[in-house]
Amino acid sequence: MKVLSWNCRGLGSPRAVRALLRLTRLENPDVLFIMESRLKQEEAQSIKYRCGFDSGISVDCRGEGRSRAGGLILLWRNIIQLKIMSYSANHIGGAIVDVVDNQDWFFHGVYGYPEETNKQHTWQLIQDLITRSGDRVIIFGDLNDTLYEHEKAGGNPRSSAQLSMGRQTMDICGLSDLGFQGHPYTWTNGRQGDNNIQCRLDRAIASQSFLNRFSPHKVSHLPRFGSDHAVLKIELEVDLGSKGRRRVHLFRFEEAWSKDKKCEDSVREVWNSAPGSGVSKIAGLQRIEDHFKEYRISGLKKELRRIEDLLNNDSNWDGSEEA
Repeated sequence: MKVLSWNCRGLGSPRAVRALLRLTRLENPDVLFIMESRLKQEEAQSIKYRCGFDSGISVDCRGEGRSRAGGLILLWRNIIQLKIMSYSANHIGGAIVDVVDNQDWFFHGVYGYPEETNKQHTWQLIQDLITRSGDRVIIFGDLNDTLYEHEKAGGNPRSSAQLSMGRQTMDICGLSDLGFQGHPYTWTNGRQGDNNIQCRLDRAIASQSFLNRFSPHKVSHLPRFGSDHAVLKIELEVDLGSKGRRRVHLFRFEEAWSKDKKCEDSVREVWNSAPGSGVSKIAGLQRIEDHFKEYRISGLKKELRRIEDLLNNDSNWDGSEEA
């Protein structure tokens, strides 16, 4: 199962929606949790259809126009037996039926309070959610807080008391951090030089029973898709053994090639240069792929990620008051 968690900082513009559509096409998640949607229910419903999900629930944002803030969306595919248990302006939680033993496991997507004076309420919310859940539980989202000094670069250092709130809650609730792969920080204020601040605000934490059931797992910090937050990708029961296997390539003639002006000449060139006749020439047509490298999806994905990595190091984002 693959879960994506993203603080998108608003889906009110076509550019933001395009970024979300590109993300869902590239990753094809089973569950998608969006924070700071800044949308109302009808608008969130449109996002569900455009992203190709079967089911969803949304929490309306506050305010109107440019003063909109907050808003949560949870989307999922019907191959998952998911039921919503609770929601608020800062979380959406539910249960999913485990296909192995038919038992429920629990999840809570959490959007932490951004104000420094309210950060303790995030951890109190997590404690309350844990008491309503079974042994197998995972919490993910933008918690808007850090746990250790090394999780923040730049700006004023956080005090020991501030850092200890989250760790104490995790100890009380028996939760462990799932770790991550990728850039160490998930949020940046986008400023240059000494004014730049970066933090690891987004994370996934889970109970030991959950980890025992769904290992191995993998959490990745994806490149930023037009937001000041990285996307959190959570993969459960990852097949680590398939990482080094070489995939067998199957040739397919793509319809898009036939619309290219060079298609007819390319087919003729490959056909005439192939040795033998009949079956041999048909088999030789597979080499036509070399004429249409720019159409390869894998190549497009790599190029998109390369560009997004470059953007990740740029500072074309608005400043933020988080952290």
